[in-house]
Amino acid sequence: MRAIVAILKDSFREAAASRVLWVALIAIAVVLLALAPLALETSVSNRIRPSELVDVEKFLKSLQQGKESKETPAAHIWSLLSESQKTNIDNWLKPEEDKENGDSRRVRSQVLEIVNEHLQQPDFYRAESWAAVEMNDELKAAESAPAGDRLLSNRNVQRLAAAFPQSIVINDAAVLTLWYGSIPTSLPIPLPPSQINQLIDGTIIGVLSIFLGFLGIAASLLVTAGMIPKTFEPGEISLLLSKPVRRSVLFITKFAGGCMFTLICATLLVGGVWLLVWFRFDLWRPELLLCVPLYVFLFAIYFSVSALAGAIWRNAIVSLALVVAFWVVLTTAGAVQGVLGTYLMSQQITDVTVAGDDVFIVSSSRTLSHWSAETNDWAEVLADNNGESFGRSMRQFASAGMRPRVVASPDGSRIYSLEAGFSRASGANSATLLSGLKENNYQRESEGGTAEPVFGAFMANNGDIILPGTRSVSKFVGLTDKEKQSRAFLNRFLGGLVPASSSKAFESLTPTTMPAIRADAAVAFNHGDDSLVIRDNGKLMTLIRSEDGKYDIGTTRDFDDKQAAVIASGGKFVLMATADGQLSVVDKATLETVAEQALPKGDKPKVAEFAADGSWGVLMTHGGSVVLFGGETKSFLPWVPQEDGSVSAVGFTSDGQLVVSDGRRSLSFYSLSSPEPVKTIVGKTGFFYHIYDYLISPLYTILPKPSELDNAVSYLVTGEKSVAIGGNDPESDETATENLQQTRISFDLWASFWSNLGFVAVMLLAGCVYLSRKDF
Repeated sequence: MRAIVAILKDSFREAAASRVLWVALIAIAVVLLALAPLALETSVSNRIRPSELVDVEKFLKSLQQGKESKETPAAHIWSLLSESQKTNIDNWLKPEEDKENGDSRRVRSQVLEIVNEHLQQPDFYRAESWAAVEMNDELKAAESAPAGDRLLSNRNVQRLAAAFPQSIVINDAAVLTLWYGSIPTSLPIPLPPSQINQLIDGTIIGVLSIFLGFLGIAASLLVTAGMIPKTFEPGEISLLLSKPVRRSVLFITKFAGGCMFTLICATLLVGGVWLLVWFRFDLWRPELLLCVPLYVFLFAIYFSVSALAGAIWRNAIVSLALVVAFWVVLTTAGAVQGVLGTYLMSQQITDVTVAGDDVFIVSSSRTLSHWSAETNDWAEVLADNNGESFGRSMRQFASAGMRPRVVASPDGSRIYSLEAGFSRASGANSATLLSGLKENNYQRESEGGTAEPVFGAFMANNGDIILPGTRSVSKFVGLTDKEKQSRAFLNRFLGGLVPASSSKAFESLTPTTMPAIRADAAVAFNHGDDSLVIRDNGKLMTLIRSEDGKYDIGTTRDFDDKQAAVIASGGKFVLMATADGQLSVVDKATLETVAEQALPKGDKPKVAEFAADGSWGVLMTHGGSVVLFGGETKSFLPWVPQEDGSVSAVGFTSDGQLVVSDGRRSLSFYSLSSPEPVKTIVGKTGFFYHIYDYLISPLYTILPKPSELDNAVSYLVTGEKSVAIGGNDPESDETATENLQQTRISFDLWASFWSNLGFVAVMLLAGCVYLSRKDF
């Protein structure tokens, strides 16, 4: 034991004597000192954020009407505008101007610039103009209270939102300011205070990945490449072998000693980040310290290759060359597996609709298909055959938040679907309603474009197509043939990127006083009574359809958390799951909680569905697992379908059967009374599936996967076992909540750990066997 300790001490002294180590430690210390003055301060918001101006057009029209009105907020604000600003507003509201610009974000940005400029002015608020506006007691009491510039602007923000509730929805009354020491920076903070953890987590992952995951591993390999070859040089080995220690123990001990370099660097960087997060941001994150052994383990994977090569060839350059070759092989294998895996993922079923004997699906690539009994496979429906494939591809990329599910009549004779427009990357988007007739093999027909962002299309019991949007709930009433032809021409002329809207095709079913709904809200349709349930910024609200077909606001409930959520409604229940994995069922009439349950740690909800009669509901997670709820027992069910763990789509038939996809191209139908499927539909899988299943996947499973340890770092920091693909729209200033519909890739931490550990063990065993048989 004394000899082993002596070897470890020698390794530590060798690492301490390296100039590279000291350079690395100094660099890390400089980075930590540079980050130390950073701090975040929460203060009152004095500006309207981009996501809070939910309806630019309606807001501008309201201001424009201030020309003719008196003693209203619109009239007062209009009087404050300069002549050039009034001219710009008039131009923005011209139909031809909208067609020329085609960029709502640019208009939104310019409108916000004008509004935020006037919010800072002392004469923005005039009590007489706001006399008819309903304001809370705090704002009323503040009319005569003194205020500084920032507090005055904050009150003006709230007053503006109260005056235009259908156009402006305040996400958070506070704002984050980044300070560097005692100096406030101009760096924009894209997230409201409620989302501060996302900003800090992203920064931590970025710092650790760069300075430990890339630079740290490369520097460590440069320093330790000559350690094993030097150990077994004639002069060195004779001295070491004179001590009472086996060659294999010597090799393992020198390997452990070589990890000292990474251990020292990782301890300093991770420990420093942990202390900064604790003292500067008041966040207690002890799990960050687990990143130290994690990065040492990551280094050990590459160093095991270097150690074995050094023991065999006793040359530091050869050791480094083989490590580089090892990295190239792993990177190439990972790229091949990733490309083919992404292709197969684009083919998997993500949505299913059953209408009588007809079954419709939507793939991850947003292709709509119908089960054909003739070919015993899926056949595409509503196909785009008019040269708009480029626009269609762009819309698929840009509108990942809208579910393009198929809406079918009870007998499957007619189907509808939404094709999202080119707009924001998440949440609701303006869309084109498509339709197809069974007698025409579901050929694509454009029915009209929505005038506002919508959350989906649903079929009511009387056959009406209901489209809940950000400003109202609409019903599809159709277009004349001439209007359809005109619209189709314009759509082709624009390349399919900007579908021309047609308000004539839709009729509003809600009162004009209905509050605006944010684009990242969650909306569910109850097929039992045609009611709607909306969760928006932590507020749950029901919309009840009356006998005349209109929608009125029903019960509402405010929740403390404002996280993103997925919801479903059926019978007397509403199933709801938030981004942190909390699952609950509430009574639809009272919105009181009926049952609660937590998802496995790290998993995120993706889709929720409910049978029309409320007999049971299902929640699907991004990890491919499902949770079932029984309406009769008002509790969560203990059994799960056979596909649990790889499920990619869920749905219900009209008679209450649960439909589950296997993560590929097949479906299984389950009844509530039996865990065995009633029937299955098996879609055909092609050549690439066989290549992936029998060649790529086994090889990738055998090979070590050091790059997947980055996922472990992400899990330790964020607590999530999946990573989002693509991210949010880079041009969007902020998103109040994350997009749970966005495609995410789940990872198995333990599978990666055992795979990498097994590889290190094999490399070390090979080195021990070689040295035990080698004559020195």
